[in-house]
Amino acid sequence: MTLREKVARYAHDVWCRWAGTILNEEVLTDDRLVRWKRLVYAKFDDLTEREKIPDYAEADRILALVAEDRRELVEALEEAKSALKIALPAVDEHGLNMDRHIVRKAIVGCDAAIDAALAKGGKG
Repeated sequence: MTLREKVARYAHDVWCRWAGTILNEEVLTDDRLVRWKRLVYAKFDDLTEREKIPDYAEADRILALVAEDRRELVEALEEAKSALKIALPAVDEHGLNMDRHIVRKAIVGCDAAIDAALAKGGKG
């Protein structure tokens, strides 16, 4: 089972919980009532391909958010890696007396890059 299908199944479950509440609290048209009752109690595997379309669309939206977070996190890690690459030759050039100071600067640069990504919502 693909990640997209797993997320679509989850989206269907979420919709079923929401729709079940609506079924109990709202007045629906007869057509919608019949359709929703069937969909709310249907397992994802029992849905037609047409009925799965909204679940896959929701899965695609969720996966796009995750992908954006990953891109931001990767960008932050690339910035951190660049900072370390800059620091390493300097450590070699200046010897042990300078290494702690330079490495600390590199670590601060890494932390700042990661913090920037997390502030943009890249928490996953």
